[in-house]
Amino acid sequence: MKRAIIFILAMLFLAIPPAGCSPAQTPAEDSGNFLVAYFSNTGNTERVAQIIAGQTGGTLREIVPETPYTFADLDYSDSGCRANREQNDPSARPAIDGEIDDFAKYDTIFIGHPIWWGDAPRIIQTFLESYSFEGKTVYTFSTSGSSSGNGAHNGLCGEYPSVRFGGNLHFTSSQLSSAQTRVSEWLAELGMGSVMRRKLFISFSFTSVVYAFAAGGNRHEPACDA
Repeated sequence: MKRAIIFILAMLFLAIPPAGCSPAQTPAEDSGNFLVAYFSNTGNTERVAQIIAGQTGGTLREIVPETPYTFADLDYSDSGCRANREQNDPSARPAIDGEIDDFAKYDTIFIGHPIWWGDAPRIIQTFLESYSFEGKTVYTFSTSGSSSGNGAHNGLCGEYPSVRFGGNLHFTSSQLSSAQTRVSEWLAELGMGSVMRRKLFISFSFTSVVYAFAAGGNRHEPACDA
């Protein structure tokens, strides 16, 4: 009987949101609301994407080109290389391998990419033109050797005025070592810091409930007096 009471009280406790955060104010209560989509060539953008997905509990999806880029495709010194041709052609839309079937369920989309010639690779435009972003908010993050990511972000905002863009987070190679901290600070600025705090709160509370329930089950009630 005591175990049943403990379990019921614990479930009621877990149903109460943390102080200062009503259900209507919670940014996203489950990971299904966040999508972290990224295109990465050297692995730097992928690293940041993994951190964002880890801190938001979001779904991680790689934007994979139908025809992979080879080393020669990215030889910037060759004016005729594939990357140069695509970046110099505003109409270029490299095909993407596969699609996100459940895209409609995501409310917040993070899109990551490297910086090529000061802009996002054309495959990012392919992605933006492949889905409906109505009712969604898009945040971008980017990586480069040393250049800024503001130009690429502003370019996407100007080209897709119907998409509701939020902020942009950019990393140069020298900033990647502090990626965990910078992502945490960025998410807090966006008002998403409470998402992980809520997840940790629920996880800790649930663990406590399980422990209490198990401990209660291991205590033997005294036998009835004869």
